[in-house]
Amino acid sequence: MKDELDYYCLLRNRGVQMPGYFDHQTGKFVYVEEMEPELVVPDLTDFKLKPYVSYDVTEIKQDQFLARDLFNATYAKSIADQFKRGEINPIDDNDNEEKKEKTDTMS
Repeated sequence: MKDELDYYCLLRNRGVQMPGYFDHQTGKFVYVEEMEPELVVPDLTDFKLKPYVSYDVTEIKQDQFLARDLFNATYAKSIADQFKRGEINPIDDNDNEEKKEKTDTMS
């Protein structure tokens, strides 16, 4: 039983899920067949591609992708369209200062 417990503790501390559970009443590990991991591997006997990538591949050069590029690619167009339709207004620095003063006086 000590060997089972040591094995269980060794695997548990390594992030491995055991196929069963540890019964605290009996102090033994109970194996459950349904919990055994099943590896599903496709049959590649007639597969035409080979698992090889040539080292003689041309290198792709790209510029650095910045946060501004991500913003422009996702949100910029919709914000510009909403602004043109009048759904949103530009932020005025004076408005922000007035709002900040109001919140400061309320506190």
